[in-house]
Amino acid sequence: KCHNIAYEMNRLKDLVKTVPKEDDKKDADKYETLIEKLVLGQQQQAKEQTQEFSKLVQVLATPKSESSQLEISLKRQALNQLPKFGGNPKDWPNFKRTFDETTEEGSFSNLENLNRLKQSLYGGALKNVQQLMLESENVPEILSRLNENFGRPDIVYLELLNDIPKICKDSKNVNIEITSGHQNIESDRSHTSSASKEKVLVGLFASLVVRKHSTTL
Repeated sequence: KCHNIAYEMNRLKDLVKTVPKEDDKKDADKYETLIEKLVLGQQQQAKEQTQEFSKLVQVLATPKSESSQLEISLKRQALNQLPKFGGNPKDWPNFKRTFDETTEEGSFSNLENLNRLKQSLYGGALKNVQQLMLESENVPEILSRLNENFGRPDIVYLELLNDIPKICKDSKNVNIEITSGHQNIESDRSHTSSASKEKVLVGLFASLVVRKHSTTL
């Protein structure tokens, strides 16, 4: 780049020498000024290009650039909100799955998860764990208690059984209710061990027996 600038300067100087002698000194000064401006402009352009190249090298050499940090921040912001949960067992599988997946994807800490739970829990679910929501270290216990009270498969199945009379009364919602119930059952089956499944079946059988006796009486 410097070689090209020097070459251009010499060429323009030679051009000035070819100006007729009858031209006055003022015209010669104009040519000299033009040359100086041209050289300075090329030097400034070369300097700016060098600075831009240096910035690019710094960005590429940085493990986490500002743009990547912004992307991570936007991603975590999108994952931050949880679905509302008030204690309906049918809603628990979707709530728990969303909590687990977003926690892993967004790398949320216990403190962040506690704030997320405070924004999403209400009603019976909030009342059930409210005393634990003072410390972020209690987040695993909060999830465990919610699962014990609202997420056990037998509770979810019984809740679905209680909806059967509603399905019979309102035939318009049959397909919707059955589809929703089937999805919840499939979700629970995938997270339930063989021993747990046996307990669920025993609980369901006992519930059906009690229901049968209550209807005959």
